[in-house]
Amino acid sequence: RSGTPRYAHVRGTADPFRQDIAGSDKSYPFHYEGNGNQLFVFEAPIDLLSFICLYPQDWQSRSYLALGGVSGKALDRFLSERKDTRKVFLCLDSDTAGSEACTRLAQSIPGEIAVIRLVPARKDWNDVLRQQGDIPSRKFIAETITLRELPTAQPVPMLRMADVELTSVDWLWFPYIPFGKLTIIQGNPGEGKTYFAMRLAAACTNRKPLPGMETLEPFNIIYQTAEDGLGDTVKPRLMEADADLERVLVIDDRDTPLTLADERIARAIRENNARLVIIDPVQAFLGADVDMNRANEVRPIFRSLGD
Repeated sequence: RSGTPRYAHVRGTADPFRQDIAGSDKSYPFHYEGNGNQLFVFEAPIDLLSFICLYPQDWQSRSYLALGGVSGKALDRFLSERKDTRKVFLCLDSDTAGSEACTRLAQSIPGEIAVIRLVPARKDWNDVLRQQGDIPSRKFIAETITLRELPTAQPVPMLRMADVELTSVDWLWFPYIPFGKLTIIQGNPGEGKTYFAMRLAAACTNRKPLPGMETLEPFNIIYQTAEDGLGDTVKPRLMEADADLERVLVIDDRDTPLTLADERIARAIRENNARLVIIDPVQAFLGADVDMNRANEVRPIFRSLGD
């Protein structure tokens, strides 16, 4: 594509002489790229051109590639650049080397691509072209062998609303905070989000509900914070709110920082029978590889947390 020669091959006109020019790179072969999704692969350029002469109809819509032998370098490069390829036709010589190469090449082709072996009616496609008048019924392809079929697309899983079972919602604080769901407390810095979270934590442990909240049997909660010290800020505020400190638990992540994808959260909930987990602030526990501004990265983490 850059105009720099990468590969050259010479053949004799009278004798069966052939060789690659010194310094040739076989990953840059003789080839033609069409706009379709089919690729025909040959050992030599002369076989490629002979095949087009035999099957000229709409040849421009297909892609053709000469390996310069049976090495897979050129094929690997082509498929890495033309990811729209859906079928590869291996048109190598009708001999032991060609058959063995087809088996090997088929294994290296990505699994989403169908692979078909076209066996020429003579040793190679140039022989077929030169002897086409002697081939009965112009059957130039002796055999078509499917080495790998195109994978069948799996149907998209669907749910029918008629089959969805109705479930009720249990509330920690109706209509604001349900059990078993993800609730986000949003507000500007300094407006008391953390203070409110501690008051909520206390209300779950001391039978002293917040306004409009029903009195619940005290239960364990997990309070995970990355902004405030446990001894100088969190505990004094919980004591001020008259929380039962025996029921307020913190996952010890001093050795290994905790993230929302960490399986320790689910284990801690089960092992301590916790009914509420408070994460403050949530962005501090997303992990270094997650961009909070990208919904596709954050959504799976929040979904797993809700589950």
